[in-house]
Amino acid sequence: MTYGQCEDLTGNPEEMKNWKSMYFEYFHLDSTSATIKADSVLIYYLSNSKNETNYGMPCCYFNAEKFANEELAERLKLLYSKLEKSDAENFKQSQSAWEKYYFLEWEFIRQAFVGYANVRKYGQGREIMIHNQARHYQMIKERIITINNYINIASTEE
Repeated sequence: MTYGQCEDLTGNPEEMKNWKSMYFEYFHLDSTSATIKADSVLIYYLSNSKNETNYGMPCCYFNAEKFANEELAERLKLLYSKLEKSDAENFKQSQSAWEKYYFLEWEFIRQAFVGYANVRKYGQGREIMIHNQARHYQMIKERIITINNYINIASTEE
């Protein structure tokens, strides 16, 4: 997907006051599930019923992913500021390995599960594009949650 494909997508601003409860309801999660700020962008787009199409839903994830990447960069900066020099160097290697995994995993998903070609391979149709984009977003979200946990640990004072 590209931004040009998704730039005309509109969300539902009326639902944003209670975006967390909307998010939990939409995905059938309980309130103990971790959220990130970018989830508010995701639910903003997903809560517009006009976006519930094979074209619109991947765009919802794509648009939220841009914000998740910004959030990840902010959280990484904060974590690095809290780590001792040697720990920051070790984490830099870890983050580099995660980024490699992230890009390689996305390339695998993109190549193996192409919507129109996938019917011949694995019996899935265009709907797989929604799953693909959701998985791409989820990988970033999981990393942000992990980084948040590291920040909490590094911030704990005895």
